[in-house]
Amino acid sequence: MQALYQLSYSPSLLRPVPPAAPPTLHGHPRSPPNRFPGVRTGPLPSALVTVLAMTVVRRQAPLAAVGCLLSFVLFWAAQRAADVSMIDLMVYRAEGLAVRSGVDLYALRATGADLPMTYPPFAALLFTPLTLLDPVDLRPLATLGNLLLAVLVMWDLTRRPGHRWAGAGIGLAAAIKLTPALFAVLLLLVGVVVAARRGAWRPPVRHACVAAATFLGATLLAALVLPEDSRNFWTRVVFAAGRVGRAENTANQSVRGVLARLLHTADPGALWAVVAALVCVAGMAVAVAAAVRGERAWGAAACAATALLVSPVSWSHHWVWCVPMVLLLWSRATRWGGAGRWAAAGALTLVFCSYALWWVPHTPGRPELTQNFGQMALSAIYPLAAAGFLALAAASLRRWRTNRTV
Repeated sequence: MQALYQLSYSPSLLRPVPPAAPPTLHGHPRSPPNRFPGVRTGPLPSALVTVLAMTVVRRQAPLAAVGCLLSFVLFWAAQRAADVSMIDLMVYRAEGLAVRSGVDLYALRATGADLPMTYPPFAALLFTPLTLLDPVDLRPLATLGNLLLAVLVMWDLTRRPGHRWAGAGIGLAAAIKLTPALFAVLLLLVGVVVAARRGAWRPPVRHACVAAATFLGATLLAALVLPEDSRNFWTRVVFAAGRVGRAENTANQSVRGVLARLLHTADPGALWAVVAALVCVAGMAVAVAAAVRGERAWGAAACAATALLVSPVSWSHHWVWCVPMVLLLWSRATRWGGAGRWAAAGALTLVFCSYALWWVPHTPGRPELTQNFGQMALSAIYPLAAAGFLALAAASLRRWRTNRTV
């Protein structure tokens, strides 16, 4: 949570600062950390958000800790009240048991839903402590496990340039689940662009290299402990996109899921590959452009949105990156004002709090393959929101280009 606030409420996000050196993904080298400029008086919502933001910056660690604890307790209570399923966590626990017992990890089927193991072997090593706990005691961990990878990435992106551990968080996250590896690609691309403009390219490139080395180290460690499972995963399982789950499932909020429901097919095939490639190029172009201009929070959020869109399966609970997206839009509205900005911030908040994707039929029997247009629109609400966020970020590039010298 502290990393989220540090990334989202950076000085470069809220005001133009004439740079004394080329900006990088880590922000302006000489910008005073965590300091707000004077903010003009606006409507009541603007004032409230401004006060909250300034309080966060001045008392960052205590308030972030309290906010994190409060949100965790409230969400945990909501889970208990709604009797939310812990099926994913039970699968992870079964994988930990498979590691301890030495059985074939990727032949495993767990729970009554007959779910397979889909994560890299390094993740299975991390799941082994779950076998020491009673299943009843695992519910609080389920809440943390939806947040862990995002926290690792955000912690990493807020390290100072040249920090010895900068890159380790992204590398570990990618070793657990491959999608966060796109953040290392972002860092590398930023370094390439900055180098082409004769800027300070070493920090982002070093950051990407540390991420790659950490990923490789964790993967090799898993290979030493689980050699056969590692060979199986990296030669076969990693290419089996259908293994993760049905593409058309309503919970799959990725481009592949949208296409499957739109075309009424369980396998979008080559069309998905083409569309995903185009989305990846467009989204990463926005992310790199924002990061090069010193807007590191926008660059990170745009990269996250792109990763979720192009992943074969992005379950609804993977969209925890909606939090920084919403915070960025609210802070933008606070700084610049305007009915359109407030509307965009409010709309994105409403989208991710509405659970609208579950308003369509999603019972057994694969009703997603026969959705009408309105149902398809509702079941594509997260990808549509992400596309809107990327469009807003792209539209902001002109303002960033005007306000910054690269």
